[in-house]
Amino acid sequence: MILNINSPAYYTNVYGVDEDVYKACSIISEYFRDKNYGEAVDTIGIVPIIAPKDEIINGLWEECSKVEIRYGYASVSLQIDFDEFIGADANKKKELIRENIDKSIRKISRKIKIDYKSFSEELKLIEL
Repeated sequence: MILNINSPAYYTNVYGVDEDVYKACSIISEYFRDKNYGEAVDTIGIVPIIAPKDEIINGLWEECSKVEIRYGYASVSLQIDFDEFIGADANKKKELIRENIDKSIRKISRKIKIDYKSFSEELKLIEL
């Protein structure tokens, strides 16, 4: 499975790339590269959303998920609490990203057949 984890929306635009988070996302993506959790899609794109509440309330940075079985692709954007992320140390930020990835795969697994349980268990074991 190709797991593309993009830089967090809004946060990256304002604060730049967080190197610890970037490295964690790379480790997770690489870990899952040769794994298979279902036949419906072979590529999943995840874009975490880390934006202030006023941005979200104003209709910006909305959560979404989309599955394109014909193209073997799914995409998910779910929010991470902005204040919690901003106030977090590097380890907590990586854990928040990991939780977002887990929630994203769970959301997709409700639309298509993915072995979410196995994915989630393996995600927890990855050392960041």
